[in-house]
Amino acid sequence: MKRRARSSPNPTPRRPQLPAKLSKTEQDLLWHMSHGYQLETSSLGNSPILRRLKDNTEVRAIANRSTIEALEKGGLITMTKSGGAVNPTVWRLTQKGNALKLTEPHH
Repeated sequence: MKRRARSSPNPTPRRPQLPAKLSKTEQDLLWHMSHGYQLETSSLGNSPILRRLKDNTEVRAIANRSTIEALEKGGLITMTKSGGAVNPTVWRLTQKGNALKLTEPHH
């Protein structure tokens, strides 16, 4: 007779799966977003800027639409507010994106 393995009452939490490899642009964008910035784009995904929520400082993001789409597809960022002709589209980190430990200093 075979014995069934017992599961422990407190299963170990699983770490989020990290993307295979992030480009320097993706790493930079995620670093800023994990340090108080939100990503804003036009309704077409053009002209991305990073806005620091603390003091409304704007930084031009080096990302393009394909970078943003890749991070969204990977589940690292999500659209929180869809923009129109006048208002920007706002992107924020997801829980998976927040789980990344982006500790490298930014230059």
